Amino acid sequence: MNINKIRFLLLLISILLLTGCTENPFLSFDNPIDPEAESFDDQIVVSDPGFIEMVFPQNEEAVIYPRLVLSECFEASAYRFQIASSENDFAGSIIWETAAASASSVFPDYDWEKGTTYYWRGAAADSGGEWGIFSGIGSFTVGDGVSGVSPADAGTTLDTTPLLDWGDVTGAAGYKIRFALSDAGLDAAPEKSTTESGYQVESGDLFAYGDEVFWQVLAVNEAGAEGAWSEVNNFTVSWDISWSSFTPANNGTTMDTTPLLGWGYVTGAAGYKVRFALSEAGLDAAPEKSTTESGYQVESGDVFAYGDEVFWQILAVNEDGAEGAWSTVNSFSVSWDITWSGLSPVDNGSTMDTTPLLDWDDVTGAAGYKVRFALSEAGLVDELYSSVTDSEYLMETPLNNGDKVYWQLQPVNPDGVNGAESPVFSFTVKIQSGISITPDFGDDIEITFSGAQSELVIGSNMTITAGVNGTVDSYIWYLDENIQEGESSNTIIIGNDLPQGSYTLALVIQVDGELYTDSVFFVVVPPPEIGDSYAGGIVFYLDDTGGGLVCAATDQGTSIEWGGNGWSVGGTSTAVGTGAANTAAIVTAYGDTEPYSGLTNYAAKLCSDLELNGYDDWFLPSKDELDLMYDNLKTQGLGGFASDSYWSSSESSSYYAWYQYFYNGSQFSYAKHLNYRVRAVRAF
Repeated sequence: MNINKIRFLLLLISILLLTGCTENPFLSFDNPIDPEAESFDDQIVVSDPGFIEMVFPQNEEAVIYPRLVLSECFEASAYRFQIASSENDFAGSIIWETAAASASSVFPDYDWEKGTTYYWRGAAADSGGEWGIFSGIGSFTVGDGVSGVSPADAGTTLDTTPLLDWGDVTGAAGYKIRFALSDAGLDAAPEKSTTESGYQVESGDLFAYGDEVFWQVLAVNEAGAEGAWSEVNNFTVSWDISWSSFTPANNGTTMDTTPLLGWGYVTGAAGYKVRFALSEAGLDAAPEKSTTESGYQVESGDVFAYGDEVFWQILAVNEDGAEGAWSTVNSFSVSWDITWSGLSPVDNGSTMDTTPLLDWDDVTGAAGYKVRFALSEAGLVDELYSSVTDSEYLMETPLNNGDKVYWQLQPVNPDGVNGAESPVFSFTVKIQSGISITPDFGDDIEITFSGAQSELVIGSNMTITAGVNGTVDSYIWYLDENIQEGESSNTIIIGNDLPQGSYTLALVIQVDGELYTDSVFFVVVPPPEIGDSYAGGIVFYLDDTGGGLVCAATDQGTSIEWGGNGWSVGGTSTAVGTGAANTAAIVTAYGDTEPYSGLTNYAAKLCSDLELNGYDDWFLPSKDELDLMYDNLKTQGLGGFASDSYWSSSESSSYYAWYQYFYNGSQFSYAKHLNYRVRAVRAF
């Protein structure tokens, strides 16, 4: 081949490359098919599926609606698309086609069946209108087009204006959504439009708790063509609340006439409403109180009275202001169930004192007391109550021998609300007949008693010694007016054989021919039991000899160091019966100021210095004594303990000491400088 032929061939190739699809519309940068191949002679050809640009569907892809895309030829005058239901008999199963489309992509307008696979192909015409051969065959399946719905299908939501959400749909430029409270109502439901794959329900479409909501979505393509509606999804707007932690406890009692009504926090609640009445039937008409906390403080304007039974309900309110259902009805009684004890003079007993001190044990929750008395039970109702802040009252007007006095008490709480009146108590003034009593002994005669106890356990005894500041000619002891034979000294031992009951022990002395008298009062009681108020505290341990341990009724501190972090006491024990020795050893080692934080109220010293209920021998319990307090009192709801950590007096090392977690009873050894609670104990 000469040089001129080579130059001619190069010129021809250049012309063909520059003219592109002008003469050969199948030839483009997107469709680089060899025009000189034998099978394409004199044909206008669109590439087979391997070369077709299929924006979607991809071959065998599941879509909501198909967009059929062919490779674009620059000089093509028209495009043809065909869709068939069978790949093997394409021509015989055509269900949709275009005669001549101006663009290389089309959205077929057809009522697609979900789950069905369709087959398609296309061809292009040149500028003269001559058609090329069809492309290869592609396929696609029409699906629901919506996935990942929220709320989940057949699920629930707390939200009354929920976000209806679904997964992005390939090729969708927007969506339409419709919802109704029944499946049948969807066809008439208004259609909402959105460009996002989610729709925020607005306040105007607020659902109510208990509603079952049905909804559907369809996708809209960029040409505005709509896909099919999705399958119907549904959810329930539900706030299934398990109300818990009621205070006061349901069917329980409270001493507080303006109690805090409390309950457990409800997930999703922005606030609550509460209503209460003195009958269950009255709840519907009761005013509703609003609160943002999981509790409502009854105010002075709604003060309850002792004896009231209160019925109450609550409902939760979400952040949209939508209300949940009212809770079940709870109730409690406002009650001050008091067991009056420690009476002096004892009920139905006697006294030789003509101006006795009326005394009784402190009442839990009382800020004061009212007392009244009369010489007949019927006369009590005409007497005014006198107010006192302490649990005692001194009768100032002298009584006469033989007077029987009737008296009654009433507690007063910190709000100034009176509790129920006590039963009527009584005592008699009994002065020994034939004995001349001088009310005022004068400056030179006085009888004092040592060793006297206010209570004796059955089978125990006490030794009482009388002291007189003068020369005594004779002593005569009387027990409930009965002379005690052979007891003519200033000392008497009494109590071994006395049954349960109340007693008056009187002493008559003769000094220079004059008679003088004084007396002591005591009761004989059964042995104490675990949980009893006794010996200045609450019994939590009994030994085999009539003794035991009591703890104080309240904590002596809520945030107290054990003390001496890094300073060893040494020699402390964990056993029952060693708490007193442990406490003494700690105070001896550390002194008035413990050597770590410089505190003067460290745990052991706080107990050692305590004077409570007439006793000053309190101590910090040992590890095992502390465990008995937890087992015998805390787990039984006794003692008023917090579910918190309490120190023992048992040292573990120079840095650690034992404490107990009163939530579950676990005992641990930990750093002495930490702050825990302290509860003092004493032995009896």
